Amino acid sequence: MKKSVAFFLLIFSSFAFAGVTVKMHKEVSVDNEIYTLSDLAIVSGSGAALIGRIKIGVSPRPGLSVNLTAEKVKAKLYRSSPDLIVPIAWTGSRVVKVRAAGKELSTNKVITTASKALESWLVEKEYIDFSYEIAKKPDSILIPKNGDIEIFASKPSMSLKASKRMSIWVDVLVDNEQYHSYQIWYRIKAMQNVYIAAKKIPQNSHLEYAMFTEEVIDVARLNGMPADSQYIVDNRKILREMSAGDVLLVKTLGVIPLISRGDLVDVYLGLNGVDIKTKAVALKDGNLKEKIKVLNPSTKNSYMAMIVGEQTVRVE
Repeated sequence: MKKSVAFFLLIFSSFAFAGVTVKMHKEVSVDNEIYTLSDLAIVSGSGAALIGRIKIGVSPRPGLSVNLTAEKVKAKLYRSSPDLIVPIAWTGSRVVKVRAAGKELSTNKVITTASKALESWLVEKEYIDFSYEIAKKPDSILIPKNGDIEIFASKPSMSLKASKRMSIWVDVLVDNEQYHSYQIWYRIKAMQNVYIAAKKIPQNSHLEYAMFTEEVIDVARLNGMPADSQYIVDNRKILREMSAGDVLLVKTLGVIPLISRGDLVDVYLGLNGVDIKTKAVALKDGNLKEKIKVLNPSTKNSYMAMIVGEQTVRVE
């Protein structure tokens, strides 16, 4: 506040008996984020430099422009400096076009950044071999002439697999602030070892190595994540029938339940500190610590029991 008062006292003392002339331009190009009166006009008269430094507005984005009437410039001037009492003569254009100067961002830098991120991801995925090419070159943009420019790319999640078309997001920052985002699209090939059904495999079959042959193919064309050897040894079954030549996919597999519907199970019931054992039929699939409904084949009564082991449940 003290600086503001001192500033206008200085202006008042300098222009108490003199005026200032502001001759508006028709069109101007501004380099900085904030433009002043002297960016829009020729300011002359005693002390013109002080008047010319008064801030008028915020520059548009590079490549864009805004039209300001002389009346708007006056209003912005007096709003920025409400204590200004110097007489000002306004001449020149009645409208000034304010255009933000900028420089073109090299799309090669954007593509290079995106490609490095994609290649790093493909390497981390441990594909046997891979290739990629730009599907569509990005459009160039204008960025501020002044400012610290940084370009960052985000790698895809490791939970994903390569697909025929993939994109990498690239962020352009100016002075540590988000300025523009690119989505760079690629055509991908990614070779990986997969398991292929040697012959027809019925639904609900338990996985065995003998059911499959191994082959290296382009998995980017697959509609799903290929299953590796861990799934074959990890107590899995086929959820739907596979034809000869089908690739084994994670989405086609299910966990083999500890108890399946229709299994005859041992039922333990604790009574006065003594376990009583009987038999029942499981009415649904279930795994360890899950509760399932079972049926007593003699009485035809059904009840809930918790799975505590293989073919074993306990009534609580």
